[in-house]
Amino acid sequence: MEHKRPRWVDRPEFDWTPQPPLELPPPISLQAAQDIGCEPVIIDARLAEPPPDLIPANDTLPRNPSLFDRMRGFAIRAGDQTVTHIWQLGKQSGDTVGRLTLPTVAPRLAIGLGQGLLLCLLFYARDPGAGGLLTGLIMAATFAPLILIQGLGRISAWPLMIWTGCAAFCLAGLGAYHAWRITGADPGHAGLWLATMIAGFLFIGQALLLAHTRNGPGPLRYAVLYESSWRLAMETLLCGLFALLIWGLWSVFENWLALQARTGFFSRVAIPLVTFSFAVASQLRAGPLLHLLKRGSVVFLTMGLPLLILSATVTILVASLGHWQPPLALCGIEGVLLVAGINASYRGGGEWRPLWRRRAEFLAAFLLPLLAALTALALQTRVARFGFTAPRVVAAGCVLVLWSYALTYAGAALISLSGGRWMERIESANLMMAFVALSLLATLASPLGDPVRLAVANQNWRLGRIAPEAFDYDYLRRSGLRFGHDVLAGLARKNR
Repeated sequence: MEHKRPRWVDRPEFDWTPQPPLELPPPISLQAAQDIGCEPVIIDARLAEPPPDLIPANDTLPRNPSLFDRMRGFAIRAGDQTVTHIWQLGKQSGDTVGRLTLPTVAPRLAIGLGQGLLLCLLFYARDPGAGGLLTGLIMAATFAPLILIQGLGRISAWPLMIWTGCAAFCLAGLGAYHAWRITGADPGHAGLWLATMIAGFLFIGQALLLAHTRNGPGPLRYAVLYESSWRLAMETLLCGLFALLIWGLWSVFENWLALQARTGFFSRVAIPLVTFSFAVASQLRAGPLLHLLKRGSVVFLTMGLPLLILSATVTILVASLGHWQPPLALCGIEGVLLVAGINASYRGGGEWRPLWRRRAEFLAAFLLPLLAALTALALQTRVARFGFTAPRVVAAGCVLVLWSYALTYAGAALISLSGGRWMERIESANLMMAFVALSLLATLASPLGDPVRLAVANQNWRLGRIAPEAFDYDYLRRSGLRFGHDVLAGLARKNR
């Protein structure tokens, strides 16, 4: 029989026998201690009365404190607890109190005040003869300082300056182009559509730059991109609401004093007041409130994802049975909310998610292509009947983006069935879609893909293919801007 090899734990140096524990005598009761003449020892000093020689001469220990002493003690304890709670809350939220002493507070407030004064000067000097130049400057002065205010102290100096300078130059060009295309026409909501696309482009670019700065060298981590995007969205919402509140209060105050009818000076004061309040809100940011708002939005969208799935399922089933054609807005809103719900449930991708959330993400990802198909069908129905308008051109771009999200998310759900982290592929999909959305917004805001110009071109193409009495000439005159007036002028010359 083969001899077993000794284990390493059986070596002599590991041979140790523990000593028996010490035997403690049984505790003596208080009565037994007094019988043998021993004084009891009080362990807790709070239960013992201090010796008379240790009490200061000017200090007394009232055994029955008065009502005033009790109220004073309660106030002192409450004040100490409040100060401690505020201090801990400030430390946990990233030292919010310390932000007031940061070196960026003075430049940020100065930029906000300077932006307001510059806009006042530009609006005061606005002249119809030089509308293109002044409109470009107004466009640049409206959006470019906001990038600088938000990124100051949070993005490296040189990337922030380059990003702000490029944005200001492009915004000035877009403003000049917008002034040219509305010359001699009713601008309508064309400026609002342009401002919305510019705001979306700047938001995505700022979020990517913030994530790159916080990530540091190396590949961009999705958790950093997620945190930067959601925090920027909540910060923009808070600063915008604060500036809107200040503007509303100033309007009420101005109307109460009836100053608007006498002079326009106080009306222009609202501009620097709003920009300065935006800078103040961006400096303070209210760390705990910002975190609470971000967390609440994420949790609300996550908990509402099953209801969104149910609503989208009902819409798809009713539309598939042929009893109802869902409108474009309903399908688009449901698709956008499903995308937001999937991202809110997935979050940074590093935390464990319960089974119901993973199954909800899977179902929502497969409902997205069906909703995108219904959205495209609703848009095609309207276009085939009435042709393109500027909002429908923008809607067509949004449908393309929704289709891209639907295909990539459905692919991520299918790949998740083969293993790996659940829905992991949406991380690369979201980064790719950020650049797709940037490209689309830049194209629609530029003269290359101007929605009004494309809509007028489509209406002009339809003019020779439908009956003249069925054509909407009023659209070219009312919403076609410069391009529609040129088409109508050409038709008038042709009919002479």
